Amino acid sequence: MVDAVIELQADTRRKYKIIDGVPKLSEIRYFAMPSPIACGYITHTSIGPDKPLEILVIDSEPSYPGCMVPSRVVGYLEMYKNGEEDFRVISVSDLNPRYNEIQSLSDLSIFTLNEIKQYYVNYGKLHNCDINIVRYHAREEALELVKERTVFYSKEENSSH
Repeated sequence: MVDAVIELQADTRRKYKIIDGVPKLSEIRYFAMPSPIACGYITHTSIGPDKPLEILVIDSEPSYPGCMVPSRVVGYLEMYKNGEEDFRVISVSDLNPRYNEIQSLSDLSIFTLNEIKQYYVNYGKLHNCDINIVRYHAREEALELVKERTVFYSKEENSSH
């Protein structure tokens, strides 16, 4: 299980950045397709300077920007954005009993997996980004990715974040 901080609710076009613990509107996405799944980041991870590992959280209820959702990792999507490797960890809300049986990507519908891919392809077209979807990776690989990208903070450093 990981802690996901939500920045973009499912079925909306408003994205927030969490600044000093407060959600600040950072973007209103102008394309017709809203995000099919809540998006955010995994706490204490990094894939580059000021860039935490991003996560998608599947849930049946909305999760509001800034809230932390305990999430069960089921896989990840590998892609390239403007030539740079990028990842989206795929998860389900660990507290929602509707998802108790979902443990891996194969437990999700093909429709859901295709919808996620299509969202990022459309995002790239409308933002003049070159998005190249590589493939989905299994749960075990996703957990290894999260482990590799976890950043440990001392108590002194953590108290200032």
